[in-house]
Amino acid sequence: EWSLQDGLSAGGNNIYLEHGTLNTNDNSVSCGRFISTNSNTRALNMGASEFNLSSTSNEAWYVNSSNLTFDAGSSEIIFTAAGGGLRSYGTNILTYNDVSFLNTGGTSILRSNHIFNNVVFNPVGTIRDGATYGNVTMHRGGQLQNNSTYNGTVKIYGNTSITGANSFARLLLGAGNEFTFPAGQTQTITGRFIIWGNAANTTTIQSSTAETRATVSKSGGTVLGNYIHLKELEATGGATFDLYSSVDNGNNIGWNFLAGTYDELAGITISNLDEECYEATEIITVGGTDHFTVQNGGSATLIAGYKIELLPGTRVFSGGHLHAYITPYGFFCDTISTMLTSDFVEVIAEEQFPVLNKEGFFFNIYPNPTTGRFTLELNKFDEASAIVIEISSMVGESIIRQELPAATQYQVDLSRYQPGIYLVRVIKGKETGVLKVVRK
Repeated sequence: EWSLQDGLSAGGNNIYLEHGTLNTNDNSVSCGRFISTNSNTRALNMGASEFNLSSTSNEAWYVNSSNLTFDAGSSEIIFTAAGGGLRSYGTNILTYNDVSFLNTGGTSILRSNHIFNNVVFNPVGTIRDGATYGNVTMHRGGQLQNNSTYNGTVKIYGNTSITGANSFARLLLGAGNEFTFPAGQTQTITGRFIIWGNAANTTTIQSSTAETRATVSKSGGTVLGNYIHLKELEATGGATFDLYSSVDNGNNIGWNFLAGTYDELAGITISNLDEECYEATEIITVGGTDHFTVQNGGSATLIAGYKIELLPGTRVFSGGHLHAYITPYGFFCDTISTMLTSDFVEVIAEEQFPVLNKEGFFFNIYPNPTTGRFTLELNKFDEASAIVIEISSMVGESIIRQELPAATQYQVDLSRYQPGIYLVRVIKGKETGVLKVVRK
């Protein structure tokens, strides 16, 4: 039996588990590949460990579940090299916790018939074989192959092709990308289906085969889409599928193609104890030709898909409230409570501020969202440059300010602060950058 008393680093060498038991005791493990593919009796207890794999092999993690006792605990398997992938097979179904592909280069493949709680792809990703997943985030898109079940939220922000008949609890397709659904197959969505684009970032959804429809099924509720180019897709299951400012490219069934909506609010008074909500998929114009007044004790909420214009004549008295939102995912007045929940805030933050290098930025933060602790990583080490880290709330309250010596990575802990969105400002010499981090 191996029982780690400290972190284990094998450099670029491989670790093989062929017999006996490996207990990590929550210590980190670093190696090229981790391999356990024979059928001997073995046990792996991962606890709260991080397994960091540096190999470019698409089987950097290679495990046969036969005769393996496996406890993933709250561990995370991290692939740091371009192309590093995971293969886990066998009829003994293993449950993995967090799996993260961090390197943004190449394509990483996850090939398994097992269970995964959370998976994040920073590179182009491929999911193969029929498995069961919780949350999946694909920052650069890729492929979802074969028949899988996704019990959490799947968020895809790059061009993606889907094959097989899959089931999604929640599916978000990022704006400005192309998505190919399999002809003759049905994608079943039991919860939210978000396909909200905009004029600058239209989304294309089409069947994989000309003149043969793919199918999307949702049993109830309403699916709202905006600036979608749709071709050869059938919508079934009983839900209402409404697409605004979208293009019917032919051979579609079950979709309602609607003109974008606008609202002009003038000659309106919101009195004490009144609460009103106004919405438009495009633009809301307030005031201008006449007044729009919110009196003491009144409340007005404005939700638009593109723009809100507050013109002269817009008045809010002391004690009144006017809230204005641009919805990136089609949540309007009937779902305002959903839009303001922490889950929805997490979705927004992760799309706008993913764990990726942004052109012009000199640092990254990950994981984001975080349960408290995150890593701030500089893109380039400069031994002469100390840095200043400032973290503040969205209302401008400074909660952390630290001057730190030169390094490439810094550990930051928000565990004792309330869940929400925080601004992380880094000053290094003449460079200054700001990113948002979500504390779950």
